[in-house]
Amino acid sequence: MALYRKGSLTRRSRGHIAVTDLSPASFSADAPAEPSARTHIAPVDRLRELELGIPDDELAKFLSSLIVTVGASKGGVTKTTLARELGWWLDAVTVDLDWDLGGLTRLLGYLYENRKNAPLLDAFDTGRTPRPLKGGPYKSDFVPAHPDLSENQPTMDDTSTHLERWSGDWQRPVLVDTHPGGHPMAYGAMRVSRVIVVPTLLEHQSLMALEGQLDEMREYNILIIPTKVPPTPSALMIDRLQKISTKFDVPVGPPISRVEPLARRTLSMAVSAKRPVPRQYVQFVDDMRAVVKAVILHGLG
Repeated sequence: MALYRKGSLTRRSRGHIAVTDLSPASFSADAPAEPSARTHIAPVDRLRELELGIPDDELAKFLSSLIVTVGASKGGVTKTTLARELGWWLDAVTVDLDWDLGGLTRLLGYLYENRKNAPLLDAFDTGRTPRPLKGGPYKSDFVPAHPDLSENQPTMDDTSTHLERWSGDWQRPVLVDTHPGGHPMAYGAMRVSRVIVVPTLLEHQSLMALEGQLDEMREYNILIIPTKVPPTPSALMIDRLQKISTKFDVPVGPPISRVEPLARRTLSMAVSAKRPVPRQYVQFVDDMRAVVKAVILHGLG
């Protein structure tokens, strides 16, 4: 596959027609058609559902500079799904730093191979604030990742600098999804985040990875979110999570239940976005509502 160089970044030239229009119509053309929801819920009403008890002006000021990062040392812990839902609930600009094809960019219906421009790589390269793709009422606005990001990662300091500047320019919440594991971009995002959401399974390997991650991130403001929790979770694993939480003085937020239909779902819209909520997802949306509330209150605290 041929390579071409733009600035300091090496990119793959894919031979597709360049698409530079970032309008909602342009974005949705990449995604498979989705059934329309009966109604959608406006950003302000999403927050009212949370019953935060915070004055509107205080909440608006807080959200205008809020940066939240979702990160985990281990894959397969519902990190990407969690990021998609959080981005929608917060009406955030979601920045995807996960270069794998199974990441958030693909989940939101963006097909990089149909485009020559790479907004995130261009922003890192030029120093300009990227213009987010419009997600409409059912997805967050976002800045898509690209596979070549794996070869062109900015340093931790540069990542922090970029995200802080973008947050200031956008004046909106910023939700950052990271590639699994510890790498400079992830730590750069976490360093400037008010809250770091760390999902984990109540399983041996996931809890081992969580303990290692918390040991390396003692200075960060972390909220642990148990995910894919079965109806009857293991008492042994719950006790182990409690010990990890106590050891590192990191709180555990509301759990997200295991919902089998999620594994088969192909729609790119946020699960929480459809009203009325489909019956098979009611528990998941209720769980997400509690998680979002916990994230905001943890950030305010």
